[in-house]
Amino acid sequence: MKSIFLPFFLSLSCFLAQAQNESIYYKLIHPETKAESFLLGTYHIYPEGWYEVPDEVKEALAKTTSLITEMGSNSSSKYSTKINQVTRYKEGQTVLDKLKGDEKASFQKYIDEKIGGSESAKIEMLNRKPYFMLGRLFALRFSDSVMSMEGQLKALAIDNNIQVQGLEPDEKRLYKYAKKYANQIEPTNLSLVTEMQMLTTAKMFAEYLDGDLREMSEKVKGATPMAIERNQYWVPQLMKMLKEPSFIAVGTGHLLGDQAVQELLKEEGFIVTPIPISQARPQALIDLLSDINSP
Repeated sequence: MKSIFLPFFLSLSCFLAQAQNESIYYKLIHPETKAESFLLGTYHIYPEGWYEVPDEVKEALAKTTSLITEMGSNSSSKYSTKINQVTRYKEGQTVLDKLKGDEKASFQKYIDEKIGGSESAKIEMLNRKPYFMLGRLFALRFSDSVMSMEGQLKALAIDNNIQVQGLEPDEKRLYKYAKKYANQIEPTNLSLVTEMQMLTTAKMFAEYLDGDLREMSEKVKGATPMAIERNQYWVPQLMKMLKEPSFIAVGTGHLLGDQAVQELLKEEGFIVTPIPISQARPQALIDLLSDINSP
């Protein structure tokens, strides 16, 4: 069942964390220019109000000249368009159109009773295929809005006149994996699948806020090739980008294992220093976890 637990964690499917993976946050010193940069593992999707960018991250970002995120800057390319299309049903269709009889009635009841958010947010979510939908279901269950950590950081960068750059992806590979994951979960028994997702996501988000990389890794047994390939594809780009002080924000899964971003940069001569960081858990998350753990 592990393949259905983490629908929006393509980048979080990596090797079990080893001793070198100490934090979700690092300082990096370039081997040639000695420029000081920072690397933050992010959590892509969560309910509004459940995360605020920590002051120490804001201060570090303000010292840099660019924010580097994992989304490629060439968003109009044919592969970016194809990747987006493969994650969704055809225009006007939602996952409800794929369900029949009792399954459709059950999932519609689940949405009506347990999922918050505006009708437009729900429709946008339901337009996605199940693998790419479940994370949004989790966020909308507790909020009217689905939040993006990268989006929050980009807004801060723009406010501080800091350049925003994208790590160019190997789009052919990304399309291959997106197509694979799009078909990974059948649109059946979604009420049950979603509840399982809620439990796993709640625990992992709590561990993220705690800054507990090892505990997060325990829920991701085994690697997909995707995260490792992307890390290796990014390093030559980062070697050039990090000649100037920069702030990198990529999914936390890219910080796990012996092929983690910081480990590959260390091999290239960077001085890599983990920085402990944590944030208080929101009350709604505390209450949910308490309910889960109640006998």
